[in-house]
Order: sequence, then structure tokens, then C-alpha cells
Amino acid sequence: MDLLNIGTELGPCTVVARGKDGVSVTPERIAVASLGEGDSHPLEWRVDAGTNGLAFLNFTVEQNGKELAKAGKRLVFMPVEDPDFSAKVWNPPVKPTRTWYVDADAGDDARDGLTPQTAWRTFKNVEGMELGPGERLLLKRGCVFNGDLLVSARGSAENWAEIGAYGEGMRPRISRNRHLNDRCGWVRGAAYLAVRDLIFSRRPRAHRALPRAPCRGPVPLQLARHSRVVGRAGPEGR
Repeated sequence: MDLLNIGTELGPCTVVARGKDGVSVTPERIAVASLGEGDSHPLEWRVDAGTNGLAFLNFTVEQNGKELAKAGKRLVFMPVEDPDFSAKVWNPPVKPTRTWYVDADAGDDARDGLTPQTAWRTFKNVEGMELGPGERLLLKRGCVFNGDLLVSARGSAENWAEIGAYGEGMRPRISRNRHLNDRCGWVRGAAYLAVRDLIFSRRPRAHRALPRAPCRGPVPLQLARHSRVVGRAGPEGR
């Protein structure tokens, strides 16, 4: 950057640079010879922001112990290579502890839902369920579900809960009847929940997630790129 004198002639002075919040600046002080009106002087610093993505710097121009001018500057630090946020790379830790299966074609709600062979048929047994760390709710690929998926989730940072798909074929679709009060899914308390490999469709308000209250920390809810919402936003804009 340059120090530009837009006033009257300036005698010898010192430019002082200081970083905030742990940001270091080298050198801290740079001596500058006299500057005439309209003259400029190039200045160069090395800024170490540490792990911060932003660096806030304060500059002052001092002469004989007096502060003549001051200014601030914000610097943004970007990685040399952009991180890959694609669904192929996105993979939160899910270590399965228990899994429930739902098969809209061959399932039976009277079964236990704990294996593909004893899968449920509808979301009747799912309603009000809370998925804990490592617990998964999987819908069979190739199926179309006409129902409201109402669950809650309380995974952990080390072991997420998951709503996804199993089997082969097209992603399972939760499809409603376009009525204003129909809803494809409602996830309450979505703490560390991964939702992927699903299609929500034919609904003005396709899906909705509410954090657990009161919320004292981050409540991650990830909707992977290989899940898809088909439809327009509802009246509330969600």
C-alpha cells in the first residue's frame, strides 16, 4: 500500500501498523522521509492472520510523539485451493448403531422395521421418533411415499444421525398432493442430522427443519446435494 500526502508538506514521520485479535504485523513501525503535497511513499508489511480468515489492521501516522492520522483496513485471507464442498466429498461421520427401514411397496407396519425384509410400509411408526447418534432411517429406492415424515434428531458431532436411502434404483420420493396443508417432511430439533439421497416433491412447502430450543450451540443440519427439493416456496418462504 502507499502513504499518500493530500495536505501540506509533511516532515519525517513513522507509520505504525498493529493487528487485532492475535494478528501479527511485521515490521510494526516504518520510518518515512519528508513528503511534499501530493507525494506518496510505498509501504510493505507481512501479515500473519494465523487461523483467522479475516485480519483487522490499525494504522497510525506519528510525528514527534503525536498522532497525525489514523486508518483501518480489513484483509480477507483465502485458501490457495478452494475446498471441495461437493456431495461426493461431503461425508459426515455416521457409525450405525440402529437402522429402521421403510418400503412403500412391500413393507408392513406390523413388523419391527429393523431389516430390509421386515421394513415398515408407511411413516406411521416413524411419527415422533427421535434419531440418536448413529441411528438411521432409510427409505427404499424406487419407492414413492405419500405421507408426512415427522421426526426429530439428536446426533452428535462424532456420530451423526441420518435419513437416507437403501437398495438400488431411483432415489426414494416423498410426494404429496399439492394441497396447501400437505407437508413432505418436518424435522424437529435437527441436531447433527444428515439428510441425503431423497427427493421431496409436489408440495409448496417441501421440507422444514426446526432447531431444538433453547439452542446453546451449533445445530448442524446437512441437506446433501444429492437430495433434491422439487416445488416452489410456501407462503412462509421456506
